[in-house]
Amino acid sequence: MNTCLVVLTHTFRINSLIFRKALKEYDSITVLYISPWYNSKKERQIIKSGSDTFYKQTFNYFANELKEKLDIPLYVLKTELPGKAIDNIVNSHKITEVFYDMPLFGKDVWLKCNSPLSVIDSDTYDPACTKMTAKSRWVYWSKNRKNINVEKPQIKKCACKDINLPIFKANEKIAIKLKEEIDKVQKRLEAVIPLYHKTRNHKEGSTRLSKYLHHGVIDSAELTAGLIKILPNFIDKDHIIVPLLRQLAFREICIRKARIKNLSLENKAAEWAKELLDSKSYDNLLKELLGSFTREQFLSGTTGNKILDNTIKLGIKERWIPNRIRMWLSSQCFYGIGGGINSLKTLIDFFDMYIEDAQSPNNYVCCVEAMRMQYGKVMNYNTIRSFRLIEQTEKR
Repeated sequence: MNTCLVVLTHTFRINSLIFRKALKEYDSITVLYISPWYNSKKERQIIKSGSDTFYKQTFNYFANELKEKLDIPLYVLKTELPGKAIDNIVNSHKITEVFYDMPLFGKDVWLKCNSPLSVIDSDTYDPACTKMTAKSRWVYWSKNRKNINVEKPQIKKCACKDINLPIFKANEKIAIKLKEEIDKVQKRLEAVIPLYHKTRNHKEGSTRLSKYLHHGVIDSAELTAGLIKILPNFIDKDHIIVPLLRQLAFREICIRKARIKNLSLENKAAEWAKELLDSKSYDNLLKELLGSFTREQFLSGTTGNKILDNTIKLGIKERWIPNRIRMWLSSQCFYGIGGGINSLKTLIDFFDMYIEDAQSPNNYVCCVEAMRMQYGKVMNYNTIRSFRLIEQTEKR
């Protein structure tokens, strides 16, 4: 029997493109997840310094889905040299094809092995789209909707190779709890969509989808296809659905930037800034100013600025910060620490350690872009107006 090996890096759902392809073409599927704890120093550092609670929940959820719906286990590869281990598995078990889950970041962190890989981009609505502005991207989606096919996966019981690696045993209670949470978020989305164009800056108006998209348990392509499907053939720029499509497009653009520029979690903040900022903004970022608190005080919420400290501590507690306040927080970090690369590194580290949708190209690009000069300086967002916006007390 022909069999495929599905090698995952971050995609924890069976309705992803990688699984749609595997389930359509094979009846024998072996699923292997490469643990970043063993082959990524930066991810191991992030896990040690922050909380990995949601990550563990997604792992339990996915392993349970595999067992329940496909009747196959989730193998975990724990090694510093995953490429060599993959080659051994392919040769020892006569694997027909290897489907490789294209990472969110650049090729330096991609799997390096001798076995041929079918690299699958499960993060992009249409992998053929190269548009790099949000508007051009959603317009492309609308115009090419008939040519973009997001099929439902062919759910079936599958065979599986015994590859003599650890099998992750899912905690059913944790898996069920996250499944219920995902269902609740998706149902909430139905209520948010009609008003999102008005409420996206409000704390309760956000879709709250980002962490589920980043951790791979909600499929962005399926979501985008669903939005496009219910709309007329031509989407006017003022249509109420456009702001949400714009956010989905921006997420894809950030991922594409990281891949094109070959940037990853392993790259330093200065390298991200150098690649993404214009030369004047980059030079301005390097200049040090007179600050009012240290990196350590910012990360612990003890800067002495009551509003800032409360925001930091609430973000740590809830593992989430509204988008508008993230923009304000970026300017507070830059000017409070006193500019320099240290301000950008501190901002990125804060999100990586404490916020559940961080460790992503979307977050890294947003942190860097916040340091871009506007009107000759980094934008310093007004505190009163920023909080009025999220509390729905100011009209835009």
